[in-house]
Amino acid sequence: MRVTVFAAMLAAFAAFALPALAQDGPRLDATTKAHLAAATPLRAGGTDLGTLGQRPTLVVFFASWCTSCARQFQELAHYFEEEGSGHVDVVGVNWLEDIAGPNEARLARMLTRIPEGIAVLSGNTDIDQAFGEVGSVTGVYLFDSAGTLVLQVGGQLGPSGRHFLPRDQLKAALGKLGSA
Repeated sequence: MRVTVFAAMLAAFAAFALPALAQDGPRLDATTKAHLAAATPLRAGGTDLGTLGQRPTLVVFFASWCTSCARQFQELAHYFEEEGSGHVDVVGVNWLEDIAGPNEARLARMLTRIPEGIAVLSGNTDIDQAFGEVGSVTGVYLFDSAGTLVLQVGGQLGPSGRHFLPRDQLKAALGKLGSA
């Protein structure tokens, strides 16, 4: 009896504490790619949005006021330093920015924290709907080269959005896809 209760508690904890390994959810299909390509860039450079889907793609929803978002981009910078940027395309989508009130200086500071190899876009309702209505930041979505969601961290309503994807976990996920 105790073992069964413990197993149930452990399963419940894992469901809430661990990032979701996606089976259903958004896809990086032609429509989603078109929504991303049509979004307003917040700076020049980064991932070529016309080639999305040719290798794994990581989409990071962020806001300039979000401390875990800043940490996510720091982790990505460290990943790029260690592994290079050739294993994954990364797109940052500025989302839920107005919750703390628009602040151009704060957004400009956040943009300096985002590695140069990342395309940075202003979010919109088309992108939000394509991702199943993002409810929190940091929201991290990893797609394989077929456009299937293979890993999601955050993005849902509630406290799950206060997490980020550590570089070792990204490296492990890309390794399973044969990309690292």
